[in-house]
Amino acid sequence: MYIETYVKEIIEDEKKGTFLKFFLHGLSTLFKAGVRLRNAAFDRRLFKKTKVSIPVVSIGNIIAGGTGKTPLIKKLGQDLTSSGKLAILSRGYRSEANALHLQSLRTLTPQMCGDEPYLLFKALPDVDVFVGKNRIASAKKAIQKAAKLILLDDGMQYRKLHRDLEIVMLHAEDLYGKGFYLPRGYLRDSPCLLYTSPSPRDGLLSRMP
Repeated sequence: MYIETYVKEIIEDEKKGTFLKFFLHGLSTLFKAGVRLRNAAFDRRLFKKTKVSIPVVSIGNIIAGGTGKTPLIKKLGQDLTSSGKLAILSRGYRSEANALHLQSLRTLTPQMCGDEPYLLFKALPDVDVFVGKNRIASAKKAIQKAAKLILLDDGMQYRKLHRDLEIVMLHAEDLYGKGFYLPRGYLRDSPCLLYTSPSPRDGLLSRMP
């Protein structure tokens, strides 16, 4: 944690660290190249995307850190429940979870699934919450539970699962993560993606049974 805090202080220019900034910039260049290669592979269909039988709405961001994704998902869950059964798919950052359906558990703690999925589970009793790295498997389980719409939490970088609508959250005070990719800045995806998006299905929400 000390290293993580120190690097954050470097990113925020709270410490000089000229040599470390140079080193982090080199790592940032490699990270940026990896992101571009990954996106190009998906855009050219070299990597497979799985499309499921119900609409998927991704809520994500292009930087590391909080941009308000969880409150938005909570609001969408509250507003859309009357339109049909919803499911939320989360990776469960720093959790012990692996393909968990939270509603099926007798006991549950934030350590088991992650703070944000736990919050959503408590706030949205009528919405199924699934936690696990393999969100394609979670999506299939959601469909088995009769979900009519999937909300993909932090889904922008999870391009293996096709999404019908992409919602990108931005930090009002720092749109582009200090202008550098991780670990020199906070960017984890290309800002260019904000100007390109998949074509949503016509009448996405109105088609929910």
